[in-house]
Amino acid sequence: MAVKVSENRRAGMALVGAVIKPTPGAAVATSPAILSGAGVPSMAAPEGSVYLRTDSGNSSLTLYVRAGGAWSALA
Repeated sequence: MAVKVSENRRAGMALVGAVIKPTPGAAVATSPAILSGAGVPSMAAPEGSVYLRTDSGNSSLTLYVRAGGAWSALA
């Protein structure tokens, strides 16, 4: 198990985002994701996804959550 976790972490580090699957058989397209990038998020993502904004000088606008079909900044 430790080897598999290590392999998954290396693969995740090479990507812009990471996906959290609630169960091993869950579809990636419906699982919440951890994403990051510059600017306000505008992409479609599964409910419960988290977006870390990398270019904001305002600390209250650096974390967004996808809920109800929209991105909301957490303050």
